[in-house]
Amino acid sequence: MAPTEGAWESSFGALEIGKVISTTLFGFLCCQCVYYYRRYRSDALWLKIFVLVTLLLNVGQTVTAEYMMYQFARGGPSASTPPSSYGANLVLVTLCNSPIQGYFAFRQGVLTRQWVLPCICSIFVTARAVGIFIVAFLSLTGGSGVWDWIEAHEWTVILLLAVALASDLITTGHLGFQLYVRKRDDLFSIKQAVNRIILWSIVCCVATGFFTTLALILLVTWTHTFEWLSVVFILSRSFSVVFLASLNERKGLRKLDSESSLSRVTAPIRFVVPQKNGTIDDEEFGLGGNTTSRE
Repeated sequence: MAPTEGAWESSFGALEIGKVISTTLFGFLCCQCVYYYRRYRSDALWLKIFVLVTLLLNVGQTVTAEYMMYQFARGGPSASTPPSSYGANLVLVTLCNSPIQGYFAFRQGVLTRQWVLPCICSIFVTARAVGIFIVAFLSLTGGSGVWDWIEAHEWTVILLLAVALASDLITTGHLGFQLYVRKRDDLFSIKQAVNRIILWSIVCCVATGFFTTLALILLVTWTHTFEWLSVVFILSRSFSVVFLASLNERKGLRKLDSESSLSRVTAPIRFVVPQKNGTIDDEEFGLGGNTTSRE
């Protein structure tokens, strides 16, 4: 059932706002990429390639989102089929966000030394990626109208957003609990840098979880509108923004590390542990470049 002309104009306006915010975040992402390549030239080659691929996928997201808005504006509420660029946009978003979510799940395991919940998050991420690919395929092959298509796949979209939210909640809750436990640690100088990494990971998951929750609320409340899709525009971009921000945060961690007389942190993931003889050692997990230690 298609909405009225007034409801369509309101929905299209929300899409425009979401697109503008998403494009602004894309500008921030480009600045973060420039900063990353200028400041972290010694990082591992695969990590540099990962950042470059993330940027290129976001360029593709921006192009397909712009073309999708053009198709929406041209077809109006009586459009006979979903925009062809919608499926392409979903595929690009999934190819970009799923590895980033896997990165945060891996970081969760490295920081806490517990792998059960990170494995569960990885399963959620994989299931969500497969589900989105199926939805993208259906959007390209389905011949029904735009609004009939949304009604037919509403619960699929809700399930996919719920799975993404569950992954964010698990990561946030687990890291928050570990941060609370670490407050009892007597090695205050050691835990400062590690706790900063944990806290930054929590902030990233809270940011993505907030937009996922907002998209779920709008989708359930206003089914026959596209307000929820405007939030998805922002959500898809926020994953890349927080990922690059977490990589660039390492410069601040190095300063904190120096003030605490720790070994320099040159990778986005590093776990510092006390040894039996009372010295402090670093355990490298291969996400950065060369490591330089200080006595």
